[in-house]
Amino acid sequence: MTMTVEDPTITEKISQKGAEIYHTLHDTIFPPKSNSETLKDNINSTKANVSKGAEKSQDNLSYGIEKTREGLEASRDNLNSGIEKTKDYVNNGLERSKGAADYLPEEDDDIFLNTNDDLFIDDVQPATFLG
Repeated sequence: MTMTVEDPTITEKISQKGAEIYHTLHDTIFPPKSNSETLKDNINSTKANVSKGAEKSQDNLSYGIEKTREGLEASRDNLNSGIEKTKDYVNNGLERSKGAADYLPEEDDDIFLNTNDDLFIDDVQPATFLG
C-alpha cells in the first residue's frame, strides 16, 4: 500500500526543510565571502590583468622598435647605394664630356661646362640615420 501526501502544508514543510539543509551544507562547504574578501580578489585580479597587459604592450613596443630600426637601416643602405650610383653616373658623364671636348674646335669650347676636376662630386657624405 502506497501512501501519498495530500496535505499541502506537509509538502511545503518538507520542501522548506530540504532547502534549509541544502543551504546549510552549501554554506558550510563553500562559506560566503565577505565584501572585503571579494574586493581584495577583484583588486588582485585587476592587478594581474594590468600586469599581463603591460607585458604585452612592452613586447609589442619592442617588436615595433626593432622593425622600425630594420626599416631605417634598409632605407639608409638604399640611400647610400643611390648616392654612390649618382656619383658614378655624374663622374662618368663628366669624363665623357671631357673626352668629347677634346675633339671640338677651340671656338666652341665656351659653350660647354668647364670640365676641370672641381666638378667631381666626391664630397657627398653617406646618409646616417642611426648613431
